[in-house]
Amino acid sequence: MKTFITLLTFFYAVAPQLFADDHSESLPVESDYYPITTISLPEGEVIEVSGIEILPGNKVAVASRRGDIFVGEGVWEDEPSPTWTLYARGLHETLGLSWRDGWLYATQRPEVTRMKDRDGDGRADVFETVADDWGINGNYHEYAFGTRHDKNGDIWVILCLTGSGGMRLAMIWHGDFIDGARHWIARGQGFQPPAGNDVIRLPEGLAIAELKTRDSIWPESEYRTKELEFDGYVLDKLQRPTFKYSRDEISISDKPVPVSSSFDEKPGVINRTLKFVGKGNSQNLYFRLAQGNFDKDKDTFSNSELSLSVEGGEVFAEKGELRVPIEFNEGKSELKITYSWAE
Repeated sequence: MKTFITLLTFFYAVAPQLFADDHSESLPVESDYYPITTISLPEGEVIEVSGIEILPGNKVAVASRRGDIFVGEGVWEDEPSPTWTLYARGLHETLGLSWRDGWLYATQRPEVTRMKDRDGDGRADVFETVADDWGINGNYHEYAFGTRHDKNGDIWVILCLTGSGGMRLAMIWHGDFIDGARHWIARGQGFQPPAGNDVIRLPEGLAIAELKTRDSIWPESEYRTKELEFDGYVLDKLQRPTFKYSRDEISISDKPVPVSSSFDEKPGVINRTLKFVGKGNSQNLYFRLAQGNFDKDKDTFSNSELSLSVEGGEVFAEKGELRVPIEFNEGKSELKITYSWAE
């Protein structure tokens, strides 16, 4: 890494002289490829542009992340001085516009909405919900990005949902974290895979579920967990997170702590503490630890990849899963789970 930084610094130090000496007069400029025209925005408004759509009559609709949509006339002039009309206000983080068959479609955080100006005064007065299946909660990390209509007349919505991972521990590994290099050069490439070794994937879907009986079938995986609400996280003095979420009247804290090994050739372990605090005593909540066939040796369950041990509940195997009941005592319960790599 030191060599790379040195070479990079050298390049930036000498590059200006090289170009200045040999090619300064022939270097292309931006206007050689395309012109950039500055267009004035609505006076007195803060516009965080989040969507642009061309409307009939050479009009342009501009959406703001703050929830406003303005329509501009005179945008296409050689020296534009457009007139702006407020078309809609009070939407929720509009991140996509599309015009089709007399309707302006807006993808906002909780839904796709279509709207039109029925009385011709320049402002939308008809609003209809087109789709809202993904719902909304109070977490500020959630977004919905919408495309224009495709050739089939469909709008594609890209969802960034806090519950899409099920509030679960998805995978564990040891070694390097991730290779973040491609995030400097591109966007939207999906989940970044781990850069370390011996990746172990844990069950998808709900980690905590209410069952009628201990041998009931575990609920199917959902694209978004409706059972749990993400409540943020806090960091300790070592910058390690404790995640917080809730289920009805039960508050849950989840703190995973990696512990390194004293031997270079042997990976460490992950100690995870789950605390449950709620009103009343639920008798039907269970935590799903893992899936697959495990052998039991005293209090440890192991297979070819993973070893697990739990304090605070009696682990049992059911339908190819390891489960543990969440048992409350005076409104509190605690599970201490140790994950380690099988030897």
